[in-house]
Amino acid sequence: MRLSRVLVTGANGFIGRAVCPFLENAGFNVRAAVRNLNDSVREILPDVKDFCEIKDIGPDAVFGDALNGVDAVVHLAARVHVMKESAIDPLVEFRKVNTIGTKRLYEEAMANGVKKFIFISTVKVNGEKTNGNPFTEHDMPYPQDSYSSSKLEAEEILTELAAHDSPTAVTILRIPLVYGPFVKGNFLRLLKIASKNIPLPLGGINNRRSMLYVGNLASAIEASIHDLGEGVKTFMVSDDVDVSTPELITMISKEMGKSPILLPFPTPLLRLVGALTGFSDELDRLLGSLTVSTYRIKLDLNWSPPYEVSYGIRDMVQWFTGMASTD
Repeated sequence: MRLSRVLVTGANGFIGRAVCPFLENAGFNVRAAVRNLNDSVREILPDVKDFCEIKDIGPDAVFGDALNGVDAVVHLAARVHVMKESAIDPLVEFRKVNTIGTKRLYEEAMANGVKKFIFISTVKVNGEKTNGNPFTEHDMPYPQDSYSSSKLEAEEILTELAAHDSPTAVTILRIPLVYGPFVKGNFLRLLKIASKNIPLPLGGINNRRSMLYVGNLASAIEASIHDLGEGVKTFMVSDDVDVSTPELITMISKEMGKSPILLPFPTPLLRLVGALTGFSDELDRLLGSLTVSTYRIKLDLNWSPPYEVSYGIRDMVQWFTGMASTD
């Protein structure tokens, strides 16, 4: 049996903009779910012909006809990190979308006879850093913020629901930092810093971090759709090549035609500066290691990342350069 129609939530987001055309080109009929359908959304996703509106994915979500005739759901929509959090209780807000909203969507998918539900989770479910050994699917979860806690709770709910003779199999993909065209957040800030070619005190960092090019994530999602096994499967996904922070900055800079200036600076002093300036979390991501093992997805789904890191970095830098030239 081949699954053909796929509903993608959060279709016009950073990841959705890559996943939707990738699946269309792979022969799937994509139904793109967005909060507000307008001309700009259609311009963002020119290859998609089937759109639907889901105004809110939360406790009161109304899915209407979004799931009619759908074989698989790729659930990308989520409440992600908020740099300046204003909620009195952030966990409550994260749960509304990431936990309760996911539960509601899965229950509706079951009721509509959807065969496959793919949930995009995060490696942060396992923790914020690794010490030598990469995270695996068998490690004890250790979420340390509201975002990752809400994702873990969603994973647990999906696992419980799918265990009771559900017609809808679940694949959970725990992903590290994703990069590529239209990237936002810390990675976009890193691109802007690299483009200025200012000296950075990061030459002495000796860490390893797993990353995931958005095209490789789209490929892993496609492989998950094709897998028609029952129950719940959880996979770690990455480019399968870990890089240090200096290596990453060097690759980005070279794609920009620049020679990075990375000055050696003692890590303890960097951490002290971070603590004094309120940027400890950001510095931890630059200084610490966080790696994952892709052994299980390669074995179970016969999947390997089709794009090398160099290709992903080049694709992202080309987008950034083009964007910067039009500002």
